[in-house]
Amino acid sequence: ETDINRLLEENVTLALAAFRSKGTPPRVEMELAGVLEAKVYRQALGRVLLNMIHNACYALQQKRNMLGTT
Repeated sequence: ETDINRLLEENVTLALAAFRSKGTPPRVEMELAGVLEAKVYRQALGRVLLNMIHNACYALQQKRNMLGTT
């Protein structure tokens, strides 16, 4: 069983660390409800989550650059 909430938190931290090294990362607020456990391939799901979070951060950064805000 994999704790999905914990896996999500770990990957948000990794993605934000990558963006922090490149400049200002977006502010992220998470509200996780209850315990969510599932039988999954932890590493594979982690890669999927990291990719989705990274893509979202990149899109926010591009929008920020387009609008000229920090």
